[in-house]
Order: sequence, then structure tokens, then C-alpha cells
Amino acid sequence: MSRPTRILKSFLGRFRAKRARERSAAKVILSNLCAAGDGPALVEPLKDQTVVSPESAKFTAAIRGGEPRAEVRWSKAGKALSVDGVKYVAVFEGEEASLTVAKCELSDAGEYSFTATNKVGSVTSKAALTVHGR
Repeated sequence: MSRPTRILKSFLGRFRAKRARERSAAKVILSNLCAAGDGPALVEPLKDQTVVSPESAKFTAAIRGGEPRAEVRWSKAGKALSVDGVKYVAVFEGEEASLTVAKCELSDAGEYSFTATNKVGSVTSKAALTVHGR
């Protein structure tokens, strides 16, 4: 075998080995991503709400919860809400996340948001609540 042929075979051998390592590494990365699950995805965002005091307001969004199932947290003006089941009632069933603000007062007006989070990712949606007096 001539010297150029040996060099070419050596080069091709190293090239194929490198490609095999790259393919193997890509399979490991893809496998890890698939094993990690899916992040939550926003299907239908929150919509602005307008009520007359003392009506209740209900924010609703549709999300795919991801795998593992996402946790949903609500906030008003960037601060976490204390969902007490009386003034604020939050529900996350199936693909629907909702927050009811009971007996709205003028002080309840503002920007509300929710964040659905799991170990893979998160999604946020925001909407405004406008409250008019009687």
C-alpha cells in the first residue's frame, strides 16, 4: 500500500471514529432531554377582566402541564398571592388554570399573572383586572 493510501485510510479511520463519538454524544444528549420530560406550554393566555364592585372576577388560562406536572403560582403586581380559598380561589385541573377574585373592590384592580413551572421549564401569562365602583 502506498504512503498516500495509508495516510488517506488513517485520516478516514480517525474521521469515522470522531463522527461515531459525536453521534454517540448526540444520542446521550437527546436521551437525557427526552428523559427530562416537557416544560409547560401556554395554550390559551389569560384575558383582561372588567367587573363592577362587588362582583367576582375569574381569570382562566389553558396550559399543557408538561411532564412532570407543573405547579401553578399566582401573583398580583409581581407579588405572590396568598391563595386563601376565600378572597382568592385557585384551581388547576386538567389543562385549565384559574383564579377567582371574590367580591372585587377597587383595591383589587391591577395586573395578575400566573407562572406554571416544572423542572424542565416555565410559562407565564398576565392580564389586567379593572374594577369599577357602583
